Amino acid sequence: MPPLVSRALTLILVLATSTVFSVAEAPATPWKDGDLLALVAGGALTENIVNEVQIRGLAFHPSDDYLSLLQTAGAESTLLTALKNAKISAPAESSEDPHHVEFIHYLAQAAGLMRSKRYTDAVRD
Repeated sequence: MPPLVSRALTLILVLATSTVFSVAEAPATPWKDGDLLALVAGGALTENIVNEVQIRGLAFHPSDDYLSLLQTAGAESTLLTALKNAKISAPAESSEDPHHVEFIHYLAQAAGLMRSKRYTDAVRD
């Protein structure tokens, strides 16, 4: 193989490898309130959610109302404690949007209905 082709292939390999590692090292974004509530509502393991909150932090300040909604959705006390101690990044703008607030409330209600095995009511809501 000619030396020029060999050098070109080596350069391509180095660039491709460095691109993969740079993507893998990208910091995880903090959790938004809706995403976190969706994890709880979907039945994700509390230990996994707590670990992710500790690693990524939050993009919002969890209010008492939000913590109450999480409890309705099925959050355990260990998650609520983790949220109170979580690192808070810049708050997300969507938490102030009335449509977003309404979505969060509906999601928590639907999760509570599903936990009560009232699936038909959850679908209707």
